[in-house]
Amino acid sequence: MIVDKVSSEDIVYYIEQADRDINIKAIFLEVDSYGSSAMAGEEINQAIKKANKPVVVLVRSAATSAAYWAVSGTDIVFASGLSDIGGRCFRPWSVGA
Repeated sequence: MIVDKVSSEDIVYYIEQADRDINIKAIFLEVDSYGSSAMAGEEINQAIKKANKPVVVLVRSAATSAAYWAVSGTDIVFASGLSDIGGRCFRPWSVGA
């Protein structure tokens, strides 16, 4: 079994590095996750909100639960109509309501 995982600390680090790099015009994240730690989701969400550059997300199969929370502060989200988006606590139609 192959598991492709990365820590929230690594993601936050790379968002911050990209935000500081004058040669990078926007930050692009690819997400395919059914979520995990709420704390990790919050850490990534805060790093995205602090970024001064546009943050764009491509959702593959899923961005639910903490993964949805993590990317809910981005500027643009691209996803298929078949992608699983949201979660029990975070629903796309209720964000900001």
